[in-house]
Amino acid sequence: MRTQGLMYSTIDNTDTFHHVMGSFDPFVIFDLHANYKINEMLTANFGIDNLLNEKYFEYHPFPGRTILGSLKVTF
Repeated sequence: MRTQGLMYSTIDNTDTFHHVMGSFDPFVIFDLHANYKINEMLTANFGIDNLLNEKYFEYHPFPGRTILGSLKVTF
C-alpha cells in the first residue's frame, strides 16, 4: 500500500484544484507482488502496480494498472 495526504505546491496553499496537471492529489494505491523460486538457479517474479486502477496525480498523471513480470537466472 502507498498513500499520500493532501499537499500544496504554493506557499499560501491556494492551489486547490485536483486531478489536473500540477496538482498533488491525496491517494491510496495498492500493489501486489510475488516471487517464486522455481529451482536453485531460476526465480520468477510477478506484480501488479495500482491494483484497483486508481487515477491520481503527483504533479503529473500516474499510470493506471500496470502488470509486471520477470525471470531471474542465477549462475
